Amino acid sequence: MKKLLFLLVLLAAGSAAYAQQQKGDFQLQAQAAYYSVEGFDFGSVYFNASKFITDQVEIGASPYLTISTETTMNLTLFANYSFLTSNAMLVPYAGGGLTFYNLGSSFGSQTGFTLKAGLRYYVTERVNVDIGPNLVFVEGTNIFILNAGLGYIFGKR
Repeated sequence: MKKLLFLLVLLAAGSAAYAQQQKGDFQLQAQAAYYSVEGFDFGSVYFNASKFITDQVEIGASPYLTISTETTMNLTLFANYSFLTSNAMLVPYAGGGLTFYNLGSSFGSQTGFTLKAGLRYYVTERVNVDIGPNLVFVEGTNIFILNAGLGYIFGKR
């Protein structure tokens, strides 16, 4: 019985040690959001591509579609800082970015910035569930977005 318990503890510790991002990893994510601004409802679909330049620092690009009366293309160039936890399964992060909003839209393009935060929970060594709020500030408009999605880490493991 002691050997079985030791083996289970060893496996749990080993899986936790490798269940987070590492320097050099590349991540792809898909996220979706639904939100309302001043009584106007719409949704977005996000596709994130990022690279971890250290274990904690991630840089990337996030093209996303906003779907409403008119579908528009948007883009955020971002950087995140991860607060790595001891169990390696839960990774809180905070970041910011430059946002290009309504690209090619009849509404007119706008540029602003985004503040973001979130939690990644690693379901496996490579798959994570990511949820968190974004605040987008573009030319007189503030938009609160709550994103949720899945990510996959491509790395050297």
